[in-house]
Amino acid sequence: MPVPTSISELSTTPGSNSPSGSDAPSVLDDHQRTAYAFIRTLSDEKAAIANAVLLTGNQTVAGVKTFSSNIVGNLTGNASGTALNVTGTVAIANGGTGQITALAAFNALKQAASDTYAGTQENATAAETQTGSATDRTVTPAGFAASSLGYGQTWQTVTRTSGVTYTNSTGRPIQFVAIGNGSGAAQFNMTIDGYAFPQVVQSSGGVLSVLASYVIPPGKTYVYTIAVASATIAELR
Repeated sequence: MPVPTSISELSTTPGSNSPSGSDAPSVLDDHQRTAYAFIRTLSDEKAAIANAVLLTGNQTVAGVKTFSSNIVGNLTGNASGTALNVTGTVAIANGGTGQITALAAFNALKQAASDTYAGTQENATAAETQTGSATDRTVTPAGFAASSLGYGQTWQTVTRTSGVTYTNSTGRPIQFVAIGNGSGAAQFNMTIDGYAFPQVVQSSGGVLSVLASYVIPPGKTYVYTIAVASATIAELR
């Protein structure tokens, strides 16, 4: 019988395998060496299987692993080491898709936190904090202070002419205060972003006092008018 050239030519039935009883000693020698080669092949395949990344079950994987095709399913557990090299598209449950080419790009796996899912959260920019335009960002203490009334602001006496429209362009709320001079009657009117507030009246011979105080939202216009007497304008900005 011919010497088999691959393991697939062998049979699980002993009598169906070579050699036959009439083979010469030299042929038997070839059969024996071939059997040893098959044993070594099986040993190498067993070692390769032992080091393979399994699709199911728990496994500790060492070394650098490169995935060149799509990964379908769930990746669970903890990842540690110095390198994670994955190419191809990785589907992320409840979070979209991303491509990973190196450890630095592992951020593609991030899932944004929401009121339904736990995940990562990025800090809001100053503009996002001030305008309230972002719904998926975290406001930091510094961002809160930079967009709130009073933090880091100071009272300043400013020049504001009666009847002239001004805009709060500071990017945050400011407070406007009109201080009557106490020299006579005064009628004070204030309009903010088109809304006219009720008139404030100071009687004739009134004492020096705050006529009115208003908060001006960021980006909004404001205009005041005063009749008869005058007023000093101060702003917290």
